[in-house]
Amino acid sequence: MSNTNDAEKRRIIEAMNERLGTKHRSEPYDKSKPDDLKHALLMAVAAYRDYRHYACTLDGMMENYDESLEVFNPASWFNMGINPDGVDGLELECASSLRESGDMFDRLEARARGRLIKTLLTVLSAPIESQIAVLGRAYVFSVEEIEERIECLLEMLDETDYCYPIDDNFDALLKVMEEQWGAP
Repeated sequence: MSNTNDAEKRRIIEAMNERLGTKHRSEPYDKSKPDDLKHALLMAVAAYRDYRHYACTLDGMMENYDESLEVFNPASWFNMGINPDGVDGLELECASSLRESGDMFDRLEARARGRLIKTLLTVLSAPIESQIAVLGRAYVFSVEEIEERIECLLEMLDETDYCYPIDDNFDALLKVMEEQWGAP
């Protein structure tokens, strides 16, 4: 939490936790504590994977809708890019809504990816003992190679099957790390 309304967000989360019996985190992470680093990474990878999945799902819906429109109303499909007045209003609104939703989820995905990269940089720059507590092992990279390593790691993570449970996403990350960077 880094906005000017952090105190308000914290108050809302604490009230939710109290009333609903949830255990959402309301305090910022302490990067010197391995448990906090692990939780930050757990949440960062799960958020990235979820938002990426939603963005990809919307992209697939846009492609499928375009194909359906081509089959079921070829005149609207033909006019979609050249003459919006020649497109059925509801079909045009559906296409616009899907495109807008896709764009917003692309932005959420990009923001979550940035947070995941930042968290991975923090974890991989932590002392060996902290890395072992978070990742089950330590990885040592030079400053010059760490960002490229993370980019390659995320490319490989993107190729793995999506899973909704938070812990499964964390396990997928650890598995890809091991495959890419070596077993303990």
